[in-house]
Amino acid sequence: MLKRGLRLSLLLLLLSLPWLPCPAQAVGRALLVGCDRFVSQQETTPSAAMGVSEVAAALSEGIEEVLTCPDGLSGVDALADLILEAFDGAEEGDVSCFYLCTHGIWSPYDPAEGMTLLLSDGENEEGVTAAGLKEIFDQIRGTKVLILDACRSGAMIGKGVYGPFENLFAGDSYKVICSSGGQEDSWFWRGLTADGSQVTGEGYFSGALTLALGAPGGHAADADRDGAVTMSELKRYLRANHGASTVQFYPEEDDFPLLTYDTEAENPGPALRQLAFETGAVTPGSEISFSFTVTQRVRVAYQLVYEQNGRWDFASAPLIWDDEANLSAFGAAPGWLEPGFRARQLVISPAAGEGYVLLQVLTSQGGALAVAGSAVVCVQPASGDPELAVVPSGEAFCPAEGEELNLIVQHSVPCEITLTVEDEEGQMVCRLLSAEPTRPEHLWPEGTTVAWTGQNAEGGQAPAGRYRLRARVRLGGVTYEAFSDWILLRDPGETAGNPAADGE
Repeated sequence: MLKRGLRLSLLLLLLSLPWLPCPAQAVGRALLVGCDRFVSQQETTPSAAMGVSEVAAALSEGIEEVLTCPDGLSGVDALADLILEAFDGAEEGDVSCFYLCTHGIWSPYDPAEGMTLLLSDGENEEGVTAAGLKEIFDQIRGTKVLILDACRSGAMIGKGVYGPFENLFAGDSYKVICSSGGQEDSWFWRGLTADGSQVTGEGYFSGALTLALGAPGGHAADADRDGAVTMSELKRYLRANHGASTVQFYPEEDDFPLLTYDTEAENPGPALRQLAFETGAVTPGSEISFSFTVTQRVRVAYQLVYEQNGRWDFASAPLIWDDEANLSAFGAAPGWLEPGFRARQLVISPAAGEGYVLLQVLTSQGGALAVAGSAVVCVQPASGDPELAVVPSGEAFCPAEGEELNLIVQHSVPCEITLTVEDEEGQMVCRLLSAEPTRPEHLWPEGTTVAWTGQNAEGGQAPAGRYRLRARVRLGGVTYEAFSDWILLRDPGETAGNPAADGE
């Protein structure tokens, strides 16, 4: 009787208090998997395991539950069991983040479903396709964030590829980040220690992702410093500071917060901050400029990595130590810099000709060198026809159903592209690229991947109707143009029909 009276008194007390709203708190969970040992492919030890460790540390600042599996998996069944266990209990409104670092296997001559991410523990090996991965994650409620760190991973969402690839993850419940386009390699880092010996470390992408999201990089992707890193902020940061491959995102533009952190927390951040690269294409023999701020005493070196036969030639890229320091103050070790702002220039080799150069800024505070940031330098010819063409992935799309229009702007040489969307009256709806320097995506024919979400210049949704894309390139004082076929932006339930029947 006493216990019942106590419960009743407590209930009456709660009812007498002013009512306050109590929104449900979203729960975040993360699972990170790394595969380094394979049956059919090159071993990458310890790159995937190190990537898992560092990305997990970055995510743990804003995610309650983080589970890691750095030593590989035997196959799809083992992956499914692990995913269902890690995200058990997820509800609508919760966020489940999955990171996978492995080999990606796909040929542009294979159908879309041929793209696989390898799962291996060194003795057993099996590939998981986009359909297989989606089948597993469809059992998880809430929002699923998939971070796929693998060669050719962009093919999982139909980006960086020719042809009508279906993005199986289209819709509100999935956010997907891929370390490279559908025909690109995703590189892992081989660097030097302070004594000159070579070491193998994490992937270039995982290192850039860690700087973008985590405290060691000062949450560098959070451009507005509001304590949240959004999908769109992360995309802009990685495109500007990660040059070894071209990251691909779905949705293309999204303000979904991937990670939140305490802006008041004490955080020394990196020794080198505010790295900014000069934008715009250059010609052979030109200087390229960049700047940064040193916050702690650090060694700084640079690399100019030239593209050779469709691959970055890291092996032939010597370290260029910063030569500002008075060596008598630091012994024989070059590259030491004291705190302060620095502006630097490097010269592109005139003999390299047109193509692409990867500029890397590396730092060390006594241990192995790490990549502080990198950018692709577009070295264009002085003149010539770029042989432009605009190739959409399909003839219709429905933004209301989560679909995007993926397209490739073909160009035979490195150049700066302006790309606009026009309606049937010839009025510009939005500008997708504005004199944007191209970068190597290793497509054949060569091209640049772009996506239109159906938004207009004001950020609203363009109405259903027919649209086309206009690409422009200016070389040697001559402007070249190309148009796509007409594309139908359709309402839900509307069939594609033949959008070009009445057009040009």
